[in-house]
Amino acid sequence: DCPKKCNSNGDCVNGLCKCFPGYQGTDCSQVDCYDPGCSGHGVCVTGVCRCDRGWSGALCADRDSTCFTDCAGHGTYDVTSEKCICEAGWGGSDCSAAQCRPMCHPGHGVCVNGACRCEDGWTGDACHVRQCHPRCEEHGSCSDGVCLCDVGWNGDICTFRELWFKTYLYLPAGCPNDCSGHGNCVRDGDGGWYCACRSGWKSDACDVQVVVLCTNMKDDDLDTLRDCQDPDCCSHPSCTRTSQCRGGLDPSHEASRIRIRNPLPTTAPFHQRASFLVN
Repeated sequence: DCPKKCNSNGDCVNGLCKCFPGYQGTDCSQVDCYDPGCSGHGVCVTGVCRCDRGWSGALCADRDSTCFTDCAGHGTYDVTSEKCICEAGWGGSDCSAAQCRPMCHPGHGVCVNGACRCEDGWTGDACHVRQCHPRCEEHGSCSDGVCLCDVGWNGDICTFRELWFKTYLYLPAGCPNDCSGHGNCVRDGDGGWYCACRSGWKSDACDVQVVVLCTNMKDDDLDTLRDCQDPDCCSHPSCTRTSQCRGGLDPSHEASRIRIRNPLPTTAPFHQRASFLVN
């Protein structure tokens, strides 16, 4: 027989008490939890399940969302690891920190409230694009840190304008178009540069061929001057005694050496601007 007939809290099987749920002991006299493992989410203490955080109920089988963090509305709380599983674009222990997408380029920026704050000289969503000087956009466009100038402008940041007579205000990097392969780039005494053209070529970039036909009544070099009107023809026998050839130097050659350092503003009176150009 089983002791005390298992206190009516179990069945006697071959002299041993097989306790009903909620009881334990050799005679089934001790109170136990109906599920001694408390559904895997707690421990049994004197017949009562003490549930882990996030679980409730007599057997700790019910999830208790009031005990969970809401992960700032950007994630789901994992009761097993007791951590927030954040959605894409969010981070931190409670998923409250906005992350940058794409990630900021290392060394070029930092993520602040979901946006990359770029270091000086860098731009773009991920701080991956080199910036140009702000003035580049006035007369050019920026391509990975290099300023590409519009037609008629030159210089590292496209601030040097080409005048109507094709002479640059200032060319710190050298001569226009490297003298087109028809001359040598020479530095003048004022710190500027000009092209010394080889025989047969002229203009500030040595890209205009000197007129060699002086009796065809055509403007061969497209400078609006024909035959003996063009200083290029002064060496031709038919032009040596003309008034044009006795007048002096080829103005286009002289213009190619001009370097204007401080041009008058466009608001200056007309007579001042006209005098400035003539001088």
